[in-house]
Amino acid sequence: MGLESCCARERTLKERPFRGHGASSPGRAGRMHATPDPVNLADVLSELFARRGYGRVQGDRQLKEAWTAVAGELISAKTRVQGLRNGVLQVGVSSSGLLSQLVSFQRVELLEKLQTEHPELKIRDLKFRLQGRMR
Repeated sequence: MGLESCCARERTLKERPFRGHGASSPGRAGRMHATPDPVNLADVLSELFARRGYGRVQGDRQLKEAWTAVAGELISAKTRVQGLRNGVLQVGVSSSGLLSQLVSFQRVELLEKLQTEHPELKIRDLKFRLQGRMR
């Protein structure tokens, strides 16, 4: 590149006004960028918690507490709440004998108790699965 072309380039750059990258600077086509409306902090935090799964931790704790209250200490010690899917409370059971007892004799009673004592959980059914050892 020769000296003349270098000086011409410098002059051209000096003559152009600086256009920063702020929200009010014109875009490539000469249009102004619209600034988004401010977002409520509560909405942002709510979405963040939902995406990160923080709400599930509290929901799981609430399910476990409800199950323990309804099933009692003996049964809840040998079972573990696995989650709530489509209104069905999934419960892991430590032994086949207890599984048979829960499915055959106690399922309806436990479901009715959960629905009356904890209607906010919206449990419509119970499903028991053999899990082996409980932690």
